[in-house]
Amino acid sequence: HKLSFLPQAAYIRLVLSRVPSTCWNEGVPSQQELENRLNGVLKTARRATLVPEGSGLGGHLIAWTMSWFLLPEKPLQLGEATKLSSSANPADIDAVLSSAQQRMAAGHLEEAVALIKGLRGLPARVCADWLKAAELRLTVLQAVDALQSFSLLLSASVSVDE
Repeated sequence: HKLSFLPQAAYIRLVLSRVPSTCWNEGVPSQQELENRLNGVLKTARRATLVPEGSGLGGHLIAWTMSWFLLPEKPLQLGEATKLSSSANPADIDAVLSSAQQRMAAGHLEEAVALIKGLRGLPARVCADWLKAAELRLTVLQAVDALQSFSLLLSASVSVDE
Protein backbone atom coordinates (compact mmCIF):
# COMPACT_ATOMS: atom_id res chain seq x y z
CA HIS A 1 0.00 0.00 0.00
CA LYS A 2 2.96 2.36 0.43
CA LEU A 3 3.52 2.56 -3.33
CA SER A 4 -0.17 3.17 -4.05
CA PHE A 5 0.07 6.45 -2.12
CA LEU A 6 2.75 7.94 -4.40
CA PRO A 7 0.37 9.25 -7.13
CA GLN A 8 -1.68 11.03 -4.46
CA ALA A 9 1.41 12.84 -3.18
CA ALA A 10 1.35 15.00 -6.31
CA TYR A 11 -2.08 16.37 -5.32
CA ILE A 12 -0.87 17.10 -1.80
CA ARG A 13 2.18 18.93 -3.15
CA LEU A 14 -0.06 20.91 -5.53
CA VAL A 15 -2.38 22.04 -2.73
CA LEU A 16 0.53 22.95 -0.47
CA SER A 17 2.24 24.88 -3.27
CA ARG A 18 -0.79 27.19 -3.46
CA VAL A 19 -0.16 28.36 0.12
CA PRO A 20 2.06 31.48 0.00
CA SER A 21 5.51 31.17 1.58
CA THR A 22 4.71 33.97 4.04
CA CYS A 23 2.17 31.65 5.65
CA TRP A 24 4.84 29.00 6.22
CA ASN A 25 7.41 31.49 7.51
CA GLU A 26 5.27 33.89 9.54
CA GLY A 27 2.03 32.00 10.13
CA VAL A 28 -1.45 33.42 9.66
CA PRO A 29 -3.56 35.33 12.15
CA SER A 30 -6.37 33.53 13.92
CA GLN A 31 -10.02 34.44 13.41
CA GLN A 32 -9.97 36.24 16.77
CA GLU A 33 -6.81 38.19 15.89
CA LEU A 34 -8.38 39.29 12.62
CA GLU A 35 -11.57 40.32 14.40
CA ASN A 36 -9.60 42.38 16.94
CA ARG A 37 -7.53 44.00 14.19
CA LEU A 38 -10.64 44.76 12.16
CA ASN A 39 -12.23 46.60 15.08
CA GLY A 40 -9.23 48.94 15.24
CA VAL A 41 -8.98 49.32 11.47
CA LEU A 42 -12.66 50.18 11.17
CA LYS A 43 -12.34 53.12 13.57
CA THR A 44 -9.72 54.61 11.27
CA ALA A 45 -11.69 53.69 8.14
CA ARG A 46 -14.78 55.42 9.53
CA ARG A 47 -12.75 58.57 9.96
CA ALA A 48 -11.36 58.13 6.46
CA THR A 49 -14.88 58.17 5.01
CA LEU A 50 -15.23 61.73 6.27
CA VAL A 51 -12.03 63.01 4.65
CA PRO A 52 -12.67 64.67 1.28
CA GLU A 53 -10.19 63.54 -1.42
CA GLY A 54 -7.19 65.87 -1.58
CA SER A 55 -8.21 67.86 1.50
CA GLY A 56 -4.84 67.57 3.22
CA LEU A 57 -4.16 67.82 6.93
CA GLY A 58 -7.12 70.14 7.54
CA GLY A 59 -9.55 67.60 6.12
CA HIS A 60 -8.07 64.88 8.31
CA LEU A 61 -8.36 67.06 11.40
CA ILE A 62 -11.99 67.91 10.67
CA ALA A 63 -12.79 64.25 9.99
CA TRP A 64 -11.12 63.19 13.25
CA THR A 65 -13.18 65.75 15.17
CA MET A 66 -16.44 64.81 13.43
CA SER A 67 -15.83 61.11 14.07
CA TRP A 68 -16.24 61.67 17.80
CA PHE A 69 -19.85 62.75 17.28
CA LEU A 70 -21.01 60.10 14.81
CA LEU A 71 -22.55 56.79 15.78
CA PRO A 72 -21.85 53.75 13.58
CA GLU A 73 -24.55 52.94 11.03
CA LYS A 74 -26.65 49.81 11.50
CA PRO A 75 -25.35 46.72 9.67
CA LEU A 76 -27.12 45.82 6.44
CA GLN A 77 -28.13 42.52 4.86
CA LEU A 78 -25.21 41.02 2.93
CA GLY A 79 -26.63 41.72 -0.56
CA GLU A 80 -27.50 45.30 0.36
CA ALA A 81 -24.07 45.91 1.90
CA THR A 82 -22.27 44.45 -1.13
CA LYS A 83 -24.10 46.87 -3.46
CA LEU A 84 -23.15 49.86 -1.31
CA SER A 85 -19.50 48.93 -0.69
CA SER A 86 -18.22 50.99 -3.64
CA SER A 87 -20.40 54.00 -2.75
CA ALA A 88 -18.80 57.37 -2.05
CA ASN A 89 -21.47 58.31 0.51
CA PRO A 90 -19.92 58.22 4.04
CA ALA A 91 -23.15 56.84 5.56
CA ASP A 92 -23.19 53.99 3.03
CA ILE A 93 -19.53 53.19 3.62
CA ASP A 94 -20.08 53.26 7.38
CA ALA A 95 -22.99 50.83 7.00
CA VAL A 96 -20.73 48.52 4.97
CA LEU A 97 -18.03 48.74 7.66
CA SER A 98 -20.61 47.92 10.35
CA SER A 99 -21.80 44.99 8.25
CA ALA A 100 -18.23 43.68 7.87
CA GLN A 101 -17.70 43.98 11.60
CA GLN A 102 -20.95 42.08 12.25
CA ARG A 103 -19.95 39.31 9.80
CA MET A 104 -16.58 38.91 11.53
CA ALA A 105 -18.22 38.74 14.96
CA ALA A 106 -20.48 35.98 13.60
CA GLY A 107 -17.43 34.06 12.32
CA HIS A 108 -18.05 34.75 8.62
CA LEU A 109 -14.60 35.84 7.49
CA GLU A 110 -15.27 35.27 3.80
CA GLU A 111 -18.29 37.59 3.87
CA ALA A 112 -16.38 40.29 5.77
CA VAL A 113 -13.57 40.08 3.20
CA ALA A 114 -16.05 40.44 0.32
CA LEU A 115 -17.45 43.61 1.88
CA ILE A 116 -14.06 45.17 2.61
CA LYS A 117 -12.85 44.27 -0.91
CA GLY A 118 -15.60 46.45 -2.38
CA LEU A 119 -14.40 49.61 -0.65
CA ARG A 120 -12.76 52.34 -2.72
CA GLY A 121 -10.52 55.31 -1.99
CA LEU A 122 -9.06 56.10 1.42
CA PRO A 123 -11.22 53.60 3.38
CA ALA A 124 -9.91 50.82 1.11
CA ARG A 125 -6.31 51.90 1.66
CA VAL A 126 -6.86 51.96 5.43
CA CYS A 127 -8.18 48.36 5.32
CA ALA A 128 -5.56 47.02 2.86
CA ASP A 129 -3.24 45.34 5.39
CA TRP A 130 -6.15 43.71 7.20
CA LEU A 131 -7.56 42.52 3.90
CA LYS A 132 -4.24 40.96 2.89
CA ALA A 133 -3.97 39.09 6.22
CA ALA A 134 -7.60 37.92 5.98
CA GLU A 135 -7.09 36.66 2.42
CA LEU A 136 -4.00 34.71 3.53
CA ARG A 137 -6.07 33.05 6.25
CA LEU A 138 -8.77 32.17 3.71
CA THR A 139 -6.14 30.64 1.42
CA VAL A 140 -4.83 28.45 4.23
CA LEU A 141 -8.35 27.42 5.27
CA GLN A 142 -9.14 26.41 1.69
CA ALA A 143 -5.96 24.32 1.53
CA VAL A 144 -6.83 22.64 4.82
CA ASP A 145 -10.36 21.88 3.58
CA ALA A 146 -8.98 20.40 0.34
CA LEU A 147 -6.49 18.20 2.21
CA GLN A 148 -9.10 17.04 4.72
CA SER A 149 -11.47 16.08 1.91
CA PHE A 150 -8.66 14.30 0.12
CA SER A 151 -7.66 12.37 3.23
CA LEU A 152 -11.27 11.27 3.74
CA LEU A 153 -11.40 10.10 0.15
CA LEU A 154 -8.14 8.19 0.56
CA SER A 155 -9.27 6.52 3.76
CA ALA A 156 -12.57 5.55 2.14
CA SER A 157 -10.78 4.06 -0.85
CA VAL A 158 -8.39 2.12 1.40
CA SER A 159 -11.28 0.68 3.42
CA VAL A 160 -13.07 -0.36 0.21
CA ASP A 161 -9.89 -2.05 -1.09
CA GLU A 162 -9.52 -4.14 2.07
